[in-house]
Amino acid sequence: MHKFRDVDLNLFVVLDALLRLRSVSRAATALGVSQSSISQALKRLREHFGDPLFLKTQHGVSPTDRAMSLAEDAARFVAFAEAAMVGQGRFDPSTAQRTVTLCINDIAEVGLAPPLLERLSVLAPGCRLRTIDVRGEDLKTGLASGYIDLTVTGAQKPQGDVLQQKLFDHSFVVVTGPEGDLPAELDLATFAALPQIAITPSTPDDITIETVLARQGVAKEPDLCTPHWLAIPHILRHRPGYVAVVPRQLADLYAPFGLRSLKALFDLPKIEIHQFWHRRANADNFNVWLRGLVRDVFFRHPELHLP
Repeated sequence: MHKFRDVDLNLFVVLDALLRLRSVSRAATALGVSQSSISQALKRLREHFGDPLFLKTQHGVSPTDRAMSLAEDAARFVAFAEAAMVGQGRFDPSTAQRTVTLCINDIAEVGLAPPLLERLSVLAPGCRLRTIDVRGEDLKTGLASGYIDLTVTGAQKPQGDVLQQKLFDHSFVVVTGPEGDLPAELDLATFAALPQIAITPSTPDDITIETVLARQGVAKEPDLCTPHWLAIPHILRHRPGYVAVVPRQLADLYAPFGLRSLKALFDLPKIEIHQFWHRRANADNFNVWLRGLVRDVFFRHPELHLP
């Protein structure tokens, strides 16, 4: 125990709060202490690590690279202390006052946000919903710090302390504009000969229609690539004969534009939709409740995952 004699382990709690909240005042409120106590703890942390750790900004504090390198260890320490030594009380959604932060893209938000808001208004009227869309290290850091509660997206390779649960499979359909004389059913040869609009993959792991077609022996490059799903119906309305492969749910949302869904007589990609959370939140009663709520929303709304 002599190795910890000169180290106040409570400093890790302060470090974790500052990393998550990026504000001395918010950290003080969250920990139930004065701002001067946080400032004194930060001074001791700086002396211990020989680094400023946090720099003042217009909206709070920004962590240095040294502070960010300590983020996961601090988070694990606090999670262990809460679970093994302090214990956690039961989470009561009916009295909770907090912001639920989900990392989802625009397609997932269109489908998930309305029914989730409906369920929150009934079960947790004091909770607010915030959605963001970040990738890579920003997402990993957000989950580790607790800034992001959950992310819902396609399947990913296992990533260290990020856990995942499969929710459902989502299918794709072929859509075209209201004009033109394309048949209601498309075989592979006909589809491959048509001009196609494709969404640029947002991550390297995304499944593309080009990959699926290649597996079926067809080399097909799209005639237009765009990262914007909202552009698809506008382009198709003005380009008769063009087609696009989109998630089924999105095709339903395009209906007011008069787009037609065509039956593909060949294989189209399917995407596994998962929810992801950080290991430190695995036993957190709020996060457990939230994961169950998201899963329940998808099960209650099968239109979100039509086969």
